[in-house]
Amino acid sequence: MTWAGPLRSERAWFSDTISAEHDLVIVPELPRRQDSVSAWEGSNLIRTQFNLSSNHLVNLSFLSSLRDDTHIGLSAFTPLSTTVDLGSRRLRFSANDQHAVGKTVFEEGITLESLRSTLTPQGGTPYILFPGSSQGNYFETLHGDTRQGQIFGNVLVPTQSRLGNHDLQFGADLTPTRFEHHAWRTPFQIRREDGTLEQVTSFVGDSDFFLHNARIGSYIQDTWKLTSRVRIQSGLHLDWDRIIRRYEPAPRFSVVYSPFANHRTKLFAFWGYYYPPLNLALLGQAVDQLRIDRFYDSGGHPTGAPQTVDFVANFPRLKAPSVTISRTGWEQQIGGHSFVGVSMLWRTQRDGLAYYKLAAHRNEEDLALFNDRRDRYRAVEFSFRQSFGSRAEFLAGYTRSHAITNQLFDYDPASAAFTNQYQGPLEWDAPNRLVSWAWAPVKPGNLMLSYLLEYRTGFPFTVFDETYQVVGQPNLLRFPDVFRLNLGIEKLFNVGGRSVGIQLACLNLTNHNNPTVVDNNTASPDFLRFAGSTGRGFTGRVRFMGKP
Repeated sequence: MTWAGPLRSERAWFSDTISAEHDLVIVPELPRRQDSVSAWEGSNLIRTQFNLSSNHLVNLSFLSSLRDDTHIGLSAFTPLSTTVDLGSRRLRFSANDQHAVGKTVFEEGITLESLRSTLTPQGGTPYILFPGSSQGNYFETLHGDTRQGQIFGNVLVPTQSRLGNHDLQFGADLTPTRFEHHAWRTPFQIRREDGTLEQVTSFVGDSDFFLHNARIGSYIQDTWKLTSRVRIQSGLHLDWDRIIRRYEPAPRFSVVYSPFANHRTKLFAFWGYYYPPLNLALLGQAVDQLRIDRFYDSGGHPTGAPQTVDFVANFPRLKAPSVTISRTGWEQQIGGHSFVGVSMLWRTQRDGLAYYKLAAHRNEEDLALFNDRRDRYRAVEFSFRQSFGSRAEFLAGYTRSHAITNQLFDYDPASAAFTNQYQGPLEWDAPNRLVSWAWAPVKPGNLMLSYLLEYRTGFPFTVFDETYQVVGQPNLLRFPDVFRLNLGIEKLFNVGGRSVGIQLACLNLTNHNNPTVVDNNTASPDFLRFAGSTGRGFTGRVRFMGKP
């Protein structure tokens, strides 16, 4: 719900948007009253704008949001007692001042943000992992608090010359960040299929820590409109990070070209170099607790001395991960309302951060943080869009892609077991994806008919044995292919001079089996059993709109 209007005519304006949402997911394979995952979410966004003069604006905004998720992780293979609840709160304030001197525009601003989250198990019963299942209560309680601020300034200088128009823009920003972490962990067990004890894991040391970081960035960018058919954009970003302590240059370049005067054909190319902000939670694992693993034979007797697992990182020697993105393509308008296009995308991450298992030494195992991770994504996309005036539209797109990495596993202290890193497809890799949607009026009755169709390759998954060690090549097997067809019909009514829309929709019309979880443990009696599919469903929606 949104309220908006002037505080003072032509001088001050405000809006207040409140949203609330409740989601309930049922797992049909579980007993009643132990089969639901729920989430509550609400937010309030207040925005104001003050026109101090015709060329001087001030914008203020404040966002507050809350989210509460219960029984995260619930599935046919994870009972209610082993799930966790997640609560989060976000506060964000921003102020922006924009004024012009002649044709030059100056912008200054500040942003303050706080994000708190809490992960809580269902109780304090010891947590036990079996092949393909678990029991008890999860062993880890987490509290995280991230506070971030930003001060920035930008200058836009438009110029004209015989060789076209230039929009020169440059600026700088300072972004300090503080990350706090608190954890409470109890021992957990891994047991074999016959119930005998395989491993007991406990934790020692201080789990409370905080990390500070500060990022200073500056940039210069030029948008050159050479002619009405050629636009070239180039820029250079220069970032400095308090943890990495290096200046990182990031150049970028793009060009858009219309070879014909009718502008029905567009060719474009883009290349950019980026340095994403560091993941402080990942770095913090190096100052978290020590983990101690004790192993047992089938008779319940210890096998050797306990093994200590420690996450380590040499911060001064780390480099900032970088991402290179390239995209090129062609778009063509056919007639007055048909559009086709093809594009290719290359995304490569270099110097990615990941923990790597070193050789064990005297019952001590170190997982060291290195810049050895390489992620690569390649895709080609075909699209077609047909509009029928302002009353109907059809779109279809197909993407052929692959996403691979040389280090698949994201280790943390809560991992069931550690193994060597492997190369393979990322967990979200889907080589084939087809999406299509359309909407159109249906007469008589003043109805609106719509559909959404999606098909994609199933995501990959890894197989483990009863001790939770990798079997074969990771992410070699895949979930079944996903197919969804949603069909909706909406009727518009005039109520008190306002339009009200009532929609009924059928989700997964064909009742296709789209599982979301799998038993991937070779020692489990349900090995390779898929579950978690959402069958055919029905939904209703009421929309309150403006005047027709």
